[in-house]
Parts: sequence; structure tokens; C-alpha cells
Amino acid sequence: MSSFDFSAYIKANLTSTDHDVQILEGGFTNHTARITFRQESVGDALQNSRKGDTKLKGDIPKDAKSIVLKHAPPYIAADPEQPMSVDRQLKEKIALQVLTADSSIPQHWKIENLLVGHKRANIRIPRFFWHDHDQHVLWIEDSGNMRTLSQVLLDDYGSATASEKKARIGNIKKVASALGYFLEKLHHETAHLPQEFLNHLSSISGTRNIYDYLANMVFTNLKDNGIPDATVLADYVRNKPDKVKDGDVVEDDAKCLGMVDFWPESVLVAFTDDISDIPECGLVDWEYFGPSNPADELGMFGE
Repeated sequence: MSSFDFSAYIKANLTSTDHDVQILEGGFTNHTARITFRQESVGDALQNSRKGDTKLKGDIPKDAKSIVLKHAPPYIAADPEQPMSVDRQLKEKIALQVLTADSSIPQHWKIENLLVGHKRANIRIPRFFWHDHDQHVLWIEDSGNMRTLSQVLLDDYGSATASEKKARIGNIKKVASALGYFLEKLHHETAHLPQEFLNHLSSISGTRNIYDYLANMVFTNLKDNGIPDATVLADYVRNKPDKVKDGDVVEDDAKCLGMVDFWPESVLVAFTDDISDIPECGLVDWEYFGPSNPADELGMFGE
């Protein structure tokens, strides 16, 4: 997997030198790191940037001491031989702005009722702060030290007591309920968006190459296992973006906005010691954001 020198990037762009850089593992298409400032706040660090165009697009909490940076190389970070457009960051930027009702987006793009779903389900979506177009680095809100849902589901409960196991299962059920409520709100509230907005999303060609990459993986795996229709199935995956655009996959009565990369690794979870609390869920990695349908979203999560 390729790498990106976040330390050099921070030194080149910020006047602050009193900070820590933590590389975040698990990224597939991007390089990701958490920057923690020891003395000044994140807002002060950005305002004191050496670049003059770092105007913040959202309000940063005054006590925020850390931020997440995502660098998009012109290829898939996990496989540098597979090209991928850096415009994928533009989709994630739009997703974060729309889903957090950022003040900088057009009023008719805002989905106000969706925010009710966020709060009721205790869903946290990172806020967008800045996009460094030159270096292809997205600056977003830090979701904190949460675990992925995959890690939670794979926990070994062998040494836990019966009551502890019951509490943990109860927490996972609460996560499932919160995600279900949020997805229902997302699908319902985005079912009839302005065509102008949908056209703008479709004009951003940031993820075309990922379908070729996945199609090649599908073909290799199916062929190695002796599946006779390997070529046909791989071509279906490869051509899916065109099918979506032509309306063959996303029917008009089911169309809505979706994460289009909704799987347990994109869900972050934090439990409290009080089992009566609603667990906090974070939804990250929105670079495939766009038209989808409820069946596709749930199907992807269950793969």
C-alpha cells in the first residue's frame, strides 16, 4: 500500500509545530491521518495556515483539538497500479455538506428533516472543514476513537459473564435500530431531490475506476472457483455505473441518495458504561455518495 507524508504536509501548510500525527489504519482508497494539536485549537491552527485560501466551510467547536485529513492519490491507495480519479473527494465534500446542512450549500439542496434523524438515532456524520484542491487533501471533523462495527461484531465474548453478554447484544441491537431509522430517513427525505443537484453529482466522475477494479476481482475469484458465468458477472459489475445512469438499476420510484459504500467498516460505534444510553454511531467514507436505492444499500451492508 502506498503512503503519504502527513508530517511534511502539515509542516508545509501550518505554522503550528506542536502537534501529533496518527496514521489511521483500514483505509482502502485513501491515506488517512488524525492530527492532534497540543496547544492551539483546530480552528486557530487552520486560521494561522500558511495558505490564504483556507476559509472554513463549517463551524469548528472551540474545544476541538484534532482533525482528520484524507489524502486522495490518483490511484487506489491499497493498489497503486489501479488508477482512480481524485474527484472522489468532491463527492465526499458534497455528501458531508448536504448531510450536515452546511451553510455554504444552496438552500434547495439542504435536507433539514434529515438532521432530526441524526439526533434521534445518535448518528454522527463528520463535518467538512476544508478541501485542499492542490494537494488533494480533505480536512474533516474527527469522529474520535470509535471502533468499526466489524470490530464490535467480531469481539470475543468468551470470558464475559451472562449479564455482560446480554448488555453487549442489547447495545448491538440499538446500533441496528439507529442505523435502520437513519437509513429510512435518508431514503425518504432524498427521494425527490432537484434534478439540478442530481446532475451535479453525476457530473463528478470520481469513482468510475473502482468498478473496473471490483470487476477484475470478481472475475478472478469466480474464475478460480470454476464459475462458468465469471465473465458475464464481472461485466455486470463493470457496467453498473452506466446502468445506474440509464435507469436500469435505480428505478424512479425507489431512487434516493445513498452511501453506496455502506458496510460495517464505514460504521463507527462507541458505547457508554450505561446500557440505557443510545450508542453513538459515526458514518464515514462518503466518497461514493450518490443515487442509489434502499435495496442496494441494505444488500451491500449484508455482503
